[in-house]
Amino acid sequence: MWGATLIQLLCLAAPLALANVFFARLFPVRIRVVAMGLPFTLAVGLFGGTFPLLAEVLATAGRIGLVPRVAAGAAAVSFGATFLVRER
Repeated sequence: MWGATLIQLLCLAAPLALANVFFARLFPVRIRVVAMGLPFTLAVGLFGGTFPLLAEVLATAGRIGLVPRVAAGAAAVSFGATFLVRER
């Protein structure tokens, strides 16, 4: 159990620790705040705001096993999208 918790923590901490450095190098200074804040806010609002509703709908429909798969799928899409980013 502790091993799974440690792996989950590392998978969460590494991207959060590197995100600011990644975005700082990606955007010029004059648009950096908006370019960093807007996508983050939209992602949290769209995914974080609707995921509990989706999980509840799936649980009510008897498909609770799909909830972690939906979360993993969204994480995989996000991970894949990082390979589309080009350094300026």
